[in-house]
Amino acid sequence: MKEQEVDKFYGRRKGRPLRKHKTECLKDLDLYSIHLPLNLQMVFPGIQEVWLEIGFGGGEHLAALAEKNPEVGFIGAEAFINGVASFLQYRSEMNLTNVRLFANDVRLLLQQLPENSITKIFILFPDPWPKKKHHKRRIVNPKVAQELCRVLKKGGEIRLASDVPEYIEHMKHIFQLVPEFKLCFSSHEKPNDWPSTRYEMKAIEAQHYPHYLIYLKN
Repeated sequence: MKEQEVDKFYGRRKGRPLRKHKTECLKDLDLYSIHLPLNLQMVFPGIQEVWLEIGFGGGEHLAALAEKNPEVGFIGAEAFINGVASFLQYRSEMNLTNVRLFANDVRLLLQQLPENSITKIFILFPDPWPKKKHHKRRIVNPKVAQELCRVLKKGGEIRLASDVPEYIEHMKHIFQLVPEFKLCFSSHEKPNDWPSTRYEMKAIEAQHYPHYLIYLKN
């Protein structure tokens, strides 16, 4: 699939004005970014596993995983520049060296990733686009699910979460369309090794209880 064939990107690129220290953090973006065309061996020399987080939001989950797993190479994809700035602040404060960012539409990245190159994929609390006429904008869709299957290693894992029950059912339906994916976990109880996020905590405080899914690729 060529770059120009990617569907239109929906979503915000930038929100409220950034504070000065986060604007300063953005100066490091190019240094810690992935550029296309992609060569994972050059991006992560000597690293055996690469994990991908799609839409990392404020970056808490990505930063926590990267700190806990220094032997893993992480790719964080986030088109919302405020989230990118937030993660770069974590990167600086925690001295994370094993993360590279893709500050654009993740579908452009997926089409460049080699087959069977990613060990774990995380899609946590994606925009649910609740209006039916906007469902086509959802990042979890049949085309993306096929791409995720292509890039995920056999035995690899995809973790998803949402506090919107209808979107959970939507994601289950989409992944059922890909026979290689097997649902192995579905619960309101989060696994112990799953770092929390600010969005997740706010949802729980509002009594919008998240649901967590884990799929394995056969």
